[in-house]
Amino acid sequence: MIGFLLRGRSAGVFTTMTLMAFASVHAQIGVVAGTVKDDAGAPVVSAEVSIPALHRSVATSATGAYELTGIPDGRQAIRVRLIGYRSVIDTVDVTSGARVTHDFALTRDPLNLEAIVVTGTETPRTRLETSNATTVLSPSDLTQVAPRSTTEALRYVPGFTRIESSGGEVNENIGMRGILGVEYVMFMEDGLPVFPTMHTFFMNADNLFRMDENISRIEVVRGAGSALFGSNTPGAIINIINKTGGSTLQGDMKAYGGTGGLARYDFNANGPIGSDWTFNAGGFYRYDRGVRDPGFPGTDGGQFKASLTRNFDNGFFRTSLKIINDRNQFILDLPYLYPDSTNLTKFQRVPGFSATGSMNTNEGNGISVPTPDGQLTLPLQNGLLTHAYWLTADAGFNLANGWNIENAAQLMSNHQEWNAIVPFDVMDTGTAVNQYLTQYWGSYYQGILQRRGTIPGNADSLHISVQPGYHYHMTYPNALSPSGAPLAYSAANGLLSPGGEWHVNKPLGAFQ
Repeated sequence: MIGFLLRGRSAGVFTTMTLMAFASVHAQIGVVAGTVKDDAGAPVVSAEVSIPALHRSVATSATGAYELTGIPDGRQAIRVRLIGYRSVIDTVDVTSGARVTHDFALTRDPLNLEAIVVTGTETPRTRLETSNATTVLSPSDLTQVAPRSTTEALRYVPGFTRIESSGGEVNENIGMRGILGVEYVMFMEDGLPVFPTMHTFFMNADNLFRMDENISRIEVVRGAGSALFGSNTPGAIINIINKTGGSTLQGDMKAYGGTGGLARYDFNANGPIGSDWTFNAGGFYRYDRGVRDPGFPGTDGGQFKASLTRNFDNGFFRTSLKIINDRNQFILDLPYLYPDSTNLTKFQRVPGFSATGSMNTNEGNGISVPTPDGQLTLPLQNGLLTHAYWLTADAGFNLANGWNIENAAQLMSNHQEWNAIVPFDVMDTGTAVNQYLTQYWGSYYQGILQRRGTIPGNADSLHISVQPGYHYHMTYPNALSPSGAPLAYSAANGLLSPGGEWHVNKPLGAFQ
């Protein structure tokens, strides 16, 4: 009984002392609040207002207002920064239990020299402090340029001399400082390559990106120095950095449409979940006929991204997911022009062909061709199909004496297809049939004669001369009469455009 009383008294004294200490601390904290505006007096939205020494930060609201609570008594250094503006640091004297008002005015930074850069550096630093040729595209930059694709945004980065995007949203041509080829440019997302190899034939790395409202900024490190920070990078490193959520719940939704059956819906939401957790979620769905109307939806699908972050006093842990299920139209230029015989610098249009048509047509969709293991049906409507997911875990911690450590792991899986009818040339019907008989049947009979020993195996190709007066019959494979019979070929100009049916199926996976 005596022992119980002693423990009970000691516990009571401990509880009283704890409450007294809590009350003493509570009495020594205050609140700092105010507004952040630009040099024209307009509110600055989503600016980061922080006290670096306390690891405390908030984002400004739609009116530019901010509020930092639980600030210890005394003089505190408060920093305000946002991409596109010059950062500001002021000192504020916090009074116990009082609310201190302090407003900030930010000056625009059109070159983004004070943007914090994490790509191609050992530690985050401002762009002005980096020794590399670095470009930062802020959300306002992306809104202004309204790129239709990921690579199209690179037109606004110095050094990218050729961005050719007339054939669709993905699988585009890139030229960086005279180096032509996507295989010389590394595409990254949140510091990890989207795929270990940037070019795998019929699947470029830009197939694995989509522009949406999740993007916080794009950092591009270009030139020879970029090769120090990753493989496949003699041209540049392109790092798309996604939103992760801050101390204020915010988001946006967009919906728009256009000619050609275009409709697109975007959304994003991010913010806190409790005191130590933040989230981000968003994506888009898009429907479009494509650059040229093929008679079916040439571009259809979307993307979803989500992340969950646990913040610590000296670091963070984050897990994220990205899913793409999207198909895009693929178009090559059509050979429907020919040089004028009197002036080779001028071209004339071949009569009878559409000026805006393409090989992506309903007549070419679903064509079946015999293959050694059965019939292959060309799913032309799939175009460049990307059906992939990325699951990522990332952690980083600031250690003592200026040391820090960060590590990330990612699992990726992708079902990639490449479906197209590639045009070769334009010729009259007789020439096309003659070439077909000469090329294909000539090779066939040459093989038979070689196996019989009639001609030596090292002889030149056998040439078959098709005599005048032979008969042939041509029909459309997918255009049928009411009775179900293939319709006979009929064109006013009597011309054909031979082409190739290309179907590539590439299952890909990676762990890095």
